[in-house]
Amino acid sequence: MSAKNEYRIRSSKYSHPYHLWEDYQNGMFLDDINPQRVKRAVEILGNEKQCEKAMKRVLSEWKYAPETNLLSDVEFRWSSDRSWLGAACCNIEAQCTISEVRNAWWLLSDEQRDTANRIADQLVEEYTNQFFNCQLSMF
Repeated sequence: MSAKNEYRIRSSKYSHPYHLWEDYQNGMFLDDINPQRVKRAVEILGNEKQCEKAMKRVLSEWKYAPETNLLSDVEFRWSSDRSWLGAACCNIEAQCTISEVRNAWWLLSDEQRDTANRIADQLVEEYTNQFFNCQLSMF
């Protein structure tokens, strides 16, 4: 994450009730673990092109979940921006739960994890800059 985005401003105006979140509606928070969906999450996160395409799909097709997770002042202890986007991209592509994505994450190589994190960081920065296009300065 770039230095200018480290201290980004968040706003409560982007908080939405959970029943509107597309990830919630798509079952991302269910307590299921299906080995086939874990395998599918590995395929999505482990393939650079597929990962980027799925993450972009989340940011373009969903409104409420990205705004709440990436723009609002609501903080979730279980998720960072990049981990939410990684779980969401597996959910939108293969209906994976967050538990399945957590299991899949540790089946990836270090290089694959680094690549997925890099893609997520870049896309989160681009997404948030659309809403908060400002640079903080001490001078």
